[in-house]
Amino acid sequence: MNGLSVAELDRFAGQAARSTILIGGMIAVLTAVGLTVAHWSEVVYPAAAAIGVLLVAASVLLAYDGTAPHRPTFTQERFGLVVATAVAAAFAEYLSTIGAKVYVANDYGPVVVGIVILLLAPYCSWLSLVSGGLVSAFVLAFLLLGTAERAGEFAVLPVASAVTILLAMTAGAAAYSWGAVSEILEAQREVNRAMLDHDAEVRSGVSPHSRRSPVSVLARQVLPFLARVMTAERITVADADRARELADALRHALRSGFRSTWLDELGGDLEEAHGVAVQVVDREGAATRLSTEQRVMVAGFLTWLSESDRSSALRVVLSRSDAPATQSRDRGVGVRARDGRVGRLVITSFAGEGELDRAAIERFIPLAPVVRFEVVAVDVGENVRVEFHYDLD
Repeated sequence: MNGLSVAELDRFAGQAARSTILIGGMIAVLTAVGLTVAHWSEVVYPAAAAIGVLLVAASVLLAYDGTAPHRPTFTQERFGLVVATAVAAAFAEYLSTIGAKVYVANDYGPVVVGIVILLLAPYCSWLSLVSGGLVSAFVLAFLLLGTAERAGEFAVLPVASAVTILLAMTAGAAAYSWGAVSEILEAQREVNRAMLDHDAEVRSGVSPHSRRSPVSVLARQVLPFLARVMTAERITVADADRARELADALRHALRSGFRSTWLDELGGDLEEAHGVAVQVVDREGAATRLSTEQRVMVAGFLTWLSESDRSSALRVVLSRSDAPATQSRDRGVGVRARDGRVGRLVITSFAGEGELDRAAIERFIPLAPVVRFEVVAVDVGENVRVEFHYDLD
């Protein structure tokens, strides 16, 4: 768990937290500007003061860009770069007042670095956050000690007070990361246990949710037949033929049942709930290799298409593609092309009697990179066709 972050385990939560980077980033920049203006009389080198504020803004922009949907997970290298830029801003502030500093308490370095670390809590492991906070506190402590000595202050108390702010924010970020990751992992374990139990029940035909499966349908025919045969005085030729037919059908149903996936079951649920015919073409069982986030997105999209008579029928095709996945930039998704074998998912909705909100589909498309889907084609006409590519790893 030391190397895991909230965003790695729940990419939707990671993207939802991006707005806090902008809000917190503005607070950090305004703090730097406000404290610089407050001790402007101590500023010897205005250019260094301006560079310090710009470096604070740069650290925020680096953090925001590093959490973009089209980028891979937020790396430790990116975290180190963001924190180093914030520390560089504190160093620029130190240079701007060198030789003229009166008080240490009005330095913005510890506060700004602490805010940056706090903003990155959803994207870094608690160990990375603690390491970054301790190294930053060590560097800033030297800068503040030098400032305090030149200002003639008693060095320990003001420096300890300033560094404590940074360490407190680091502790808060690490506590959030550790607690949130622990909760997500525990929830995933519970979901996995439930899915395994449910899958075993569905495959055996005993699940109350598998009444539509061929095994369950046959079971409702086999059990009455067995009860009748067991109470009969003798077995007729017709009974023997019927038993042979049921045995052959049961073997075929079992083979089909073991090849079925959660997507087949979802299609059956949608067909029963909304009366929409759902055809799933997945000869290799690729649906089982989709991640939890990808399954949620596919299920949500299919459910929305099947509601309110938006579709008369749905077709879902999963296959492999040898062609590199490409994405045109005009959709603003910014997905990179990759070479090699990739998974291919095509969802086709045939027009129903209800009204289809095409703007809603356009709003749905940018969510695809969040769950590592690459949008290859979107055709929103009388029928809707959306094609995704994804990693098979």
